[in-house]
Amino acid sequence: MTKASLEAALNEILTERYVSNDPNVAIAYVRDTGIFEGFPPEEVVRPGSAEEVSEILKVANAERKPVVIRGGGSTYTGSCVPLMEGTILMDLTRLDDVVEIDEGARSITVQAGINWGKMMTILRQRGYTPGMTGPGSGWTATVGGSASVASTGGGRAKFGGICDQILGLQVVLPTGEIIRTGSRVNPYAKAFCRYGLGPDMTGLFLGDHGIFGVKTEVTMRIHPLAKSVVHFEYAFRSEEKAIETFAELGKVNELATSINFYDADYVSYSARRPGYAHLSGVEGEVLGTITAQSEKLALAQKEVFDEIARKHGGEELEPKRAKHAYENTFFPYNTYFWMRRDSGIYLCLANQNSADSLPRVIRGYRDFLKAHRDVVDKYFEYQGITVQTYMRHITMSARRYLPWKFDMDPEARRIAMDFWTKEIDFFIRNGAVHYWIGKIVGDRLYILVSKEYHEFLKRVKRALDPNGILNPGLFLL
Repeated sequence: MTKASLEAALNEILTERYVSNDPNVAIAYVRDTGIFEGFPPEEVVRPGSAEEVSEILKVANAERKPVVIRGGGSTYTGSCVPLMEGTILMDLTRLDDVVEIDEGARSITVQAGINWGKMMTILRQRGYTPGMTGPGSGWTATVGGSASVASTGGGRAKFGGICDQILGLQVVLPTGEIIRTGSRVNPYAKAFCRYGLGPDMTGLFLGDHGIFGVKTEVTMRIHPLAKSVVHFEYAFRSEEKAIETFAELGKVNELATSINFYDADYVSYSARRPGYAHLSGVEGEVLGTITAQSEKLALAQKEVFDEIARKHGGEELEPKRAKHAYENTFFPYNTYFWMRRDSGIYLCLANQNSADSLPRVIRGYRDFLKAHRDVVDKYFEYQGITVQTYMRHITMSARRYLPWKFDMDPEARRIAMDFWTKEIDFFIRNGAVHYWIGKIVGDRLYILVSKEYHEFLKRVKRALDPNGILNPGLFLL
């Protein structure tokens, strides 16, 4: 099939308005929000239904054309950029409606291209939250994209990440079949649960980065908005005592939606910013937010937290930072936006680890930075480590930015990528499990995981995608 006949076939499915091979359009899809750069797609398509997605995939299979799936593009690890020439880039942001809010089943079903800002606004107007209140990449991120990279975010201490809230999916398989997972597999059932239908087929597509299928609908739990919100914030002159407090709060937590730890480096960075001089000399902070259906319940949880913090020598502060972080979750701007605006390209490595790993990982990471001090000092703005409770384990971010002045410097970007690769190896070898994997983390991870697991992944991929058209190049597949 020639380029002209391919475009004609796509136009027949979508009309010309939603198909483009304009180089000025294609260039917008070469990167995500990070520094990794792929290839301009041959065609950009914007389907508006699962049926249109299905027809596009049938054409791609017939012609053996690679297809890259993209939502908001707000990841930074190269998971939604073409990794080879001649691709069809499928932009799902036209799929942006709320399909159903079922208050009786306590669930919401949305099209996968809806962004978090739109969904959260609609839910809040109805008095609900999905538990996880959006990923760190911001409210322009799509719900389907978050499911594809197994995002965590606001609310994780109580509710977990997006995958912990998902009840089912509508998925278009690589060969074009449209399926559902979760309780709605039963044609007589509502969307209310994920299990009880044999294997957890929903889980197969969560965190898959789009290699197993195209998510077109996502169903999640909904929870009543809290009637009481209480913030807490403690300062410590000993980082060790702050870590002990953070760990103990995570063990006894029942109502806090966020419990965060800031290491000595991040507190020192904060103390140099306007409004935070009171943090000078502080070696660690623990802060967060408790939400409940009554003030009595919220204050009871805070009383438990206060006692633990005092036991470890914590000083209670006015919870300005905790309140700011919470309020930024629920408005059309996000703390991550101004961080990127002011500091540069975010090159953090968000990862998960066991709760008891924190002291060891922090010590090891500081040694790692010392061994690469010349590169870190010249090319990066390093702020420190922030850690969050994720139900019963933790998520961790080493906050590092590449200033904008280096973005157009090929040598600086090469050095930054080389350092990032070494950093990925450090965290993996220290027990970390990433969720934003993409090309950058995946190329290192799948060298280090067991051969048996990687071979199993290949077999599943071949079974679902025999022509290997969906998101080729990820996970070393």
